[in-house]
Amino acid sequence: KGIYMDEIKALINHKRHRLIVNISDLHNFRDLGNRTVLIANNVSLLNKEANAPSYSIDDLKNIKKIAERDDAFDLLSNSLAPSIYGHSWIKKAVILLMLSGVEKNLKNGTHLRGSTSDAMEVDDTPAAQTADSLTPERIEAFNSLFGQHMRANRLDLISIADVEDVINRGAHSPYSAADILLLLEV
Repeated sequence: KGIYMDEIKALINHKRHRLIVNISDLHNFRDLGNRTVLIANNVSLLNKEANAPSYSIDDLKNIKKIAERDDAFDLLSNSLAPSIYGHSWIKKAVILLMLSGVEKNLKNGTHLRGSTSDAMEVDDTPAAQTADSLTPERIEAFNSLFGQHMRANRLDLISIADVEDVINRGAHSPYSAADILLLLEV
């Protein structure tokens, strides 16, 4: 809780994001002559250092122990949404999305690669269409569709048949192409 006078410029600096909680109305943001005053219940710094998780020594030991396991990827996918039974391939895909952006080589030989600048577009047209159809215009259309959430420098086209093959490889009851397209809709 506080009253901030003459510190507004530093408080609302674009390089130092801050969370300002409970400004009840515009009367709490006042201009007193040449002084600006902000009355708020809570002002906190939002940055990597302030919000970084703190790990205990035991946490780091457990993380290293899990990283050494051969089934670390399966363990992570089984730990994701444990109340949802099955759908292990979907959970693995979500884990890969969460880990994307940094190349990772696990000790069991698994190579995880991902880049926040690469994207895949699922195509439900016949497999005769090739990736040559991905023109700069299509990439720009993708970027305009997803805006700031994801900017693609490269866009790979995969067919729904490829997705169906990957998902159904370990499924007890296979998904149809329509089911997979329904699952992929966000």
